[in-house]
This record gives sequence, structure tokens and C-alpha cells, in this order.
Amino acid sequence: MKHKIYLLPLALLSALILITWGCEKEEEEDVCEIFDITAKSCDPATICCPLDGGNCYIVNPEGEDFYCDADAATETDPEGCDAAYTAYIEQFCPPNISKVDTEVVKKEIRAHIRKLMEEARTYSVCN
Repeated sequence: MKHKIYLLPLALLSALILITWGCEKEEEEDVCEIFDITAKSCDPATICCPLDGGNCYIVNPEGEDFYCDADAATETDPEGCDAAYTAYIEQFCPPNISKVDTEVVKKEIRAHIRKLMEEARTYSVCN
């Protein structure tokens, strides 16, 4: 019985240390990732999602970033990113890109944004 009394505080202390160590503050405010678009001739995209739950965006090295707008979300565009996808495609894909390739690019970016949103949510739990 005495051993159990000593083990309980030790186990609780160990759990507290693991939680504290696993949730160390990071310097970054956004989770970002660069990925290649499979559609031919489109430049690689850098997508970022802020840890504070703000709108994700596609980085535009030539000017203002392309932001999603959660307030503009619809049933077909749950993240509110259609305007950001369109702006990215117009600037970083060839002008003669086919409709099929346009949809492929949008689908790929949407998948990466969802993935980064999940990562940002996970990191924000610790912060």
C-alpha cells in the first residue's frame, strides 16, 4: 500500500512534465508548407494557416498574399478560399490552363489547406 502512495504523485508529476514539454511555445505564428502542383507549368504554392484560428492564405512572393475568407464560406467552398485559388491560378499558372487542370489545382490546394488547418488547430491547443 505504501508503494502505491509514492507511485501516484510520481506518475502525476511525470504526466505533467510530459504535457509541459510537449506544449513548448514555438516562435512561429503560422503553420506553412510549400508543395508542388501536379498541373504542368504551375509554380509551387506556399500555404500558411495561422495558429490563432485566422484565415489561411497562399503566399504571393510578388505582392499581397491570397487570403481565404471564412465569412465567405459556402456549401461548395467550406473554407471560403475560392477567390484565393482563382487569384493563385491566374498569377502562377499559364494563361491557357485547361478547366480540368484548374479543378485539379483547386482540389490539391484545398487538400493542403485542410491539412494545414488541422496542424494549426493541433499546435494552437498547446499555445
